[in-house]
Amino acid sequence: MTLQTMFALYADSNWHRLVRPQGIGANVDELFQAERQHQEVEPKFTTKEGRIYDLVTIDGTHYVVPQPGLILGERYFRWEAFDRMFETPGIKSHPQLAVEVEVIRPAVVELWLGRWIVLQKGEVRARRFLC
Repeated sequence: MTLQTMFALYADSNWHRLVRPQGIGANVDELFQAERQHQEVEPKFTTKEGRIYDLVTIDGTHYVVPQPGLILGERYFRWEAFDRMFETPGIKSHPQLAVEVEVIRPAVVELWLGRWIVLQKGEVRARRFLC
């Protein structure tokens, strides 16, 4: 599979069946508690079920995209450390709105000691704002 093929399949409603991506997510509970206590905690991205990120490996490079059809609200920027994985120009300035996102560039990650480290942030932009 190539990156171009991955993007073509990403738009397909059978994405998970065709590509079989791994799921990764952040340490949601720890991040939520830290925010409530006004503390800064570094997100720990690990392989897991019940995630909002899909990981696809192509020629040894690990790419991350949000799950297709993901609707972002303010909580994703906090609980799942979305802005640590993706640049979000124009989205975070409207936290009161829900946003359907479009992937411009996938993030690139590397597995290190059981955690996925972000080597290069991806980029998403608003496909449309929802009320």
